[in-house]
Amino acid sequence: MHILRSWEELRKWRNTPSERGLSLGFVPTMGALHAGHLSLVALASEECARVLTSIFVNPTQFNRAEDLALYPRTEDADFDLLRTTSCDAVFIPSVQEIYGASEPGPAPRHYDLGELESVLEGAHRPGHFQGVARILDVFFRRIEPQSAFFGEKDFQQLAVVRRLVETESLGVRIVEGPTHREPDGLAMSSRNLRLTPQARAEAPAIYRELHRLSKTLTPYNWPAELERSVDVLNRCSTLEVEYLEIAHRDRFSPYDGSTDLRLGPWRLFAAVHASGVRLIDNCSIE
Repeated sequence: MHILRSWEELRKWRNTPSERGLSLGFVPTMGALHAGHLSLVALASEECARVLTSIFVNPTQFNRAEDLALYPRTEDADFDLLRTTSCDAVFIPSVQEIYGASEPGPAPRHYDLGELESVLEGAHRPGHFQGVARILDVFFRRIEPQSAFFGEKDFQQLAVVRRLVETESLGVRIVEGPTHREPDGLAMSSRNLRLTPQARAEAPAIYRELHRLSKTLTPYNWPAELERSVDVLNRCSTLEVEYLEIAHRDRFSPYDGSTDLRLGPWRLFAAVHASGVRLIDNCSIE
């Protein structure tokens, strides 16, 4: 597995005779890798001749400085995990390599992300999706992968990426992989490394409530059932609900009770703080 730390090293790897012209699957990550990431690498290797994974903690998509400072960084462990997969190369640039300075300056432009910036994650994390679009625009234009692979846990981000590719005519096929969960249901996330033992013990309640709601919601009981789940989660000593909502799986507009939940494209979305660590999850309504 090749470890590449600069655009020049990446260019040389892509232009060697053995690599030139081969289809490239790209798995962008921020490191602290887990089985969910590795499943995307496996998916990419099934569909592309070569697989490139990136590890870059992108400062422009954090809207809280302390969140960026505390984000887990486990470079050596990440390399060890990737060596057990079909990953051909890992790109791990510095902030200066990407943005030309140790601290990124103002964004050179504003991306048209439409309503995605005003609902759910867009509403609760101002500027977050602009930062995501900014880094992926750089990666897609300079790396030129045929396909890029993302996890379903970040469901709204998937929509952002697809809109970016469409509006910017980037020509990258976006492939989604399923959410991977721990045996107790907690969605795998790099942020889980920051959970205290008590928060880790209580965090699986997030998916338990989502799963319960997915089977019990109707157009008649949904406000009371959502309120009940919020109360269940907030009664856990380490958990505090930021939002728990039903939204359209494509437009992300909120559900208003006017249509049958089981006949429409509705999905459950949650953001919950677990002793200060922000966790997100989602699931379909059965």
